[in-house]
Amino acid sequence: MHSDKLIATHLRFWGRGYQIEDDAHLKALVAAKEQARHARNPDRLHHACPSCQPFLRLVAENGGNLGSTTSGLSQLLDRFGPEMLETALMQAIENRTPYLRALHHLLDIEQKQRNEPPPVELHLSAQAQAMSCQVRPHALSSYDNLCCEQDNHEP
Repeated sequence: MHSDKLIATHLRFWGRGYQIEDDAHLKALVAAKEQARHARNPDRLHHACPSCQPFLRLVAENGGNLGSTTSGLSQLLDRFGPEMLETALMQAIENRTPYLRALHHLLDIEQKQRNEPPPVELHLSAQAQAMSCQVRPHALSSYDNLCCEQDNHEP
């Protein structure tokens, strides 16, 4: 309540260790995150590969699925890098072949010409990703103080 106006209502629970959630709030959160994810991929692609925008325009003109194409382009960017993908995009636009399979083919040809092994896609679990985070070291002297405090409390 704010003054005489009801702002929100929710369940009350006085127990411990329970999580009470409103399904409508969860659905709104999932929708907002999904929308943010879709907005992030095209920006990333456009910054990494300028030819991505005309390629996607060709995809749309040919009635292709922009969502799956954008997702596929993101995967190709991760696997092959921006330089190789940009070159393949320019060739696909020139050939008027706005298809992911065409890009795969062009990237495979480029890779064979460079005598490079095929890129390996890594699928890391959340635990592996968490283990790769950087932790800033700090002074360990505070732990010495803990040891001394425990010694003082023992009978």
